[in-house]
Amino acid sequence: MQTDILTSVILVMAAVFAGLFVALWRQEKHKRYILTYAYWSAAVATCIALQAWVIKDFGVVELVAYHALASSGVIALLWGVETRQDRSVPMAGFIAVTALTGVLIAFARAAEVQMVVIMSQNFNSGLLFTIGAYACWMSGRASMADRALFWAFILLAAYSIFRPSVTMVLASTMTMEEYQSSIMLTVNLAMTAILSLIVSLALIATVITDRLEETKEAATQDSLTGLPTRGAFEPLAKQMLGRAASERVVASLIVGDIDHFKRINDTFGHSAGDRVISSFGALIAERIRPGDAAGRIGGEEFCIIAWNCTEEGACALADRLRFAFARIQHPDLPEGEMATASFGVAEFRIGSDYAQSFKRADAALYRAKRHGRNCVVGDQFGVFTPVVSSDDEKTGEIDKSGAQIVRLPNRQISRSS
Repeated sequence: MQTDILTSVILVMAAVFAGLFVALWRQEKHKRYILTYAYWSAAVATCIALQAWVIKDFGVVELVAYHALASSGVIALLWGVETRQDRSVPMAGFIAVTALTGVLIAFARAAEVQMVVIMSQNFNSGLLFTIGAYACWMSGRASMADRALFWAFILLAAYSIFRPSVTMVLASTMTMEEYQSSIMLTVNLAMTAILSLIVSLALIATVITDRLEETKEAATQDSLTGLPTRGAFEPLAKQMLGRAASERVVASLIVGDIDHFKRINDTFGHSAGDRVISSFGALIAERIRPGDAAGRIGGEEFCIIAWNCTEEGACALADRLRFAFARIQHPDLPEGEMATASFGVAEFRIGSDYAQSFKRADAALYRAKRHGRNCVVGDQFGVFTPVVSSDDEKTGEIDKSGAQIVRLPNRQISRSS
């Protein structure tokens, strides 16, 4: 009686968890691996019901089918876990081991060697759960949900491997009919249900944790360019300028804006505009130095903090960006149609702050727009004119010596590299 009640409760719980996993997947349909969690939950519940109610009547074919169902649930779970972790899944190996175990179970059932049947099925599950624990360990993820999943796999692996031995010792004198009605079966079912419940809760926690991390990343990282968003960039910029003031290191702000971007969107479509923005962001990320910082602060507007760099050096960096961007052939634009950008530059002044420095750089940017666009204007230097050799004009490279090394008292200020 207690076994029937427990099995019914397990079936209801499994249905609830399977429904939860499907609901989570419907909100993030690109994460197909979540569906494998639902399948595993349903497979576990089905196997528990079969074990409690009908397995004693199984012949060879039914027992092998039971083994295939149980193993497919675990394999699906492992596929989902490893796919989430961006790891390759050795499906051929999983299937081969499961198939060999199925053959062994078939021969053992035909020979009526019940102990081999039980040992084979459980050792196979234990091996698969051990692989799952190893995958969690190797993923390097340190969230509480991932640690809980790792230990749940360890417990399930240990339980699957050692349970048959304990059961055979304690129930060695029982017939199958006696075992099916004993408290031992109830305990085994309860342990399986509890450990499966822990795994299910850990899986739900990983889905929720992933979503929270993605939401946080979306708030701090621009999806088109991979650069920090305005909300993430401005605190970093303020921190850098504060450090520049305390260490008496010069720093400069560069504000860049794609010219005639609305016309690009209106003429060639928003997808073309998005790819132009992506190219501009990628160019900035590639060209700035490790000590600099950059972010997308508006639709087509970007800002760079050039560390240990005078206004003149920052103008040289901005002009190299301008020069390179104007020569990118964007695949969504007609041949010969180039996108350009304008830049405003301002050197950070001790005693000012990020907002004041940005305002000066932004004002310089608008002067660049009024000057005809596709140019660099400094807060103090006006329109920047780089040093370009005839060879550079042919190769498309700007001579980096155009920004000279400047040394001021109590600080060394170098040009941008």
